[in-house]
Amino acid sequence: LVIFRENPSRQLNRITAVMLFFGGLGSLMGAIGSSLGIPTTTAGDADVVVNATLQGVRQLSVLWEFFFPTLVLFTLAFPRESELLERHPRVVWLLYLPYIFHLLLVILYLNPGWIPTPELGTGGGLLGAFLKLLGFVGLLLGTLFDVLYQIHLQLWAAVNVLYVILAIYFLRRTQQKLENRRLKTQVSIIMAGIGASVGLYIIVQAVPLLLPFLTPPQWLASVLLSLALIIGSGAIAWVIIRHQFLDVQVLAKRWLIYSAAVGFVVAVFFLLYTWFVELYQRLAGEAAGNSSAVQIIFVFIAVIAFQPLLSKMESLVDRF
Repeated sequence: LVIFRENPSRQLNRITAVMLFFGGLGSLMGAIGSSLGIPTTTAGDADVVVNATLQGVRQLSVLWEFFFPTLVLFTLAFPRESELLERHPRVVWLLYLPYIFHLLLVILYLNPGWIPTPELGTGGGLLGAFLKLLGFVGLLLGTLFDVLYQIHLQLWAAVNVLYVILAIYFLRRTQQKLENRRLKTQVSIIMAGIGASVGLYIIVQAVPLLLPFLTPPQWLASVLLSLALIIGSGAIAWVIIRHQFLDVQVLAKRWLIYSAAVGFVVAVFFLLYTWFVELYQRLAGEAAGNSSAVQIIFVFIAVIAFQPLLSKMESLVDRF
């Protein structure tokens, strides 16, 4: 938001803002998916709602992977528009086409009703035979689509890795042509951040395809994937703050750091609240009832301590 508002008419600002948005969306959707837990298999109304919600999250979570084509587009537009982008502006569509196709596949897979599977029927005659044939064809198409989808998922991580390799290649080529020392520093930091990100991503997504016995636990995979996104996006944030990337002004940089500091304080507050609720319930046991007492205590703490703490954070940011 800070980058976009700084200069909305500049193409590089728009691309960078969208790229960071998709990077943040990846961590956000992963957190939501983990919080919702594993889909249940019983037929209760609440379970049906949870399953429907999880299905929607899975569909939306695919959107974060648009980070990869936007990353390549960023490397083609930074620090200035490349010759490839100038001569062939439609290359943007080619970059995003595989990801649009991937999104459609996921939506179709999670909504299997689009494949016609009429009842085989028990009637005789020509109509009964036709319905049986149609049902068999629908079943065959569904099975074939399922197999192709599973193969597609196994290979999709390689596509993401390929896009990151392309991004690093374009950045490296740009760095070799630059004479401005500040721009070279910016490119070096961004390359280091992206390189670390792709290394973590390969550990999570690509290595298990080649060496299944090295597949990390789900919780560790989620942590590493979020860490990869944070490092990549954080490298760009650091370049903005310390090396005048995108010519972001002092006020915008201050707002960016202040927002991050406030987010950190709020996150710590909620983590402590969750921990104290669990601790209270364990200590009180059956007599715990609800956690109203803990809620009241934390509301009191927020009213008394939150504003002074934020003021202190703002003072630290100003000095930084």
